[in-house]
This record gives sequence, structure tokens and C-alpha cells, in this order.
Amino acid sequence: PAGRLSIPANTLLFRAEGPTVATVDAHGQIRLRPVTIARTVGQTLEIDGGVTTDDRLVMNPSDALANGDPVVVAAPKAASGAAGAKT
Repeated sequence: PAGRLSIPANTLLFRAEGPTVATVDAHGQIRLRPVTIARTVGQTLEIDGGVTTDDRLVMNPSDALANGDPVVVAAPKAASGAAGAKT
């Protein structure tokens, strides 16, 4: 449905305030955002609101994360055998 986003289940934190995801802002700081889970599909969650397609989500977040915590974003690892790779 319109307005729903699919996110990996391993981005979810369970807090007293309810389901939350950790995002990384433009300054490299954690921002915790409450989300509403609309549906679970295997290892994927469909959520209503809380994040946008432009947000950077933290995978496997620590329960100790707090708003404003500094983080360093790691570049994704290239898949082995990627197109254009020399053999």
C-alpha cells in the first residue's frame, strides 16, 4: 500500500516507547525514530511512517544506542564476482 516502506527486520529495536529504528543523520549521529509495523513478511517489515527512503538505517543496532551517539558509516562491501571485476 501507498506510504508503506519495507525495511530489514534486523534494523528494529524494541524500546519501552515501542518499535524503533536507528537512523544516521547528515552529521554522523544516531537518531532514534519510532515506527509502526504494518506487516511482517519473513525477514522484512512493512512500516507506516517513521522513516523515508532517504534515511540511512543502522543494521543490527545495539540496545545501548542513544540519540546523538556518533557513528562512522562503513561503505558497503563489494560482492565477489561483481560485474566489471577482473578475473
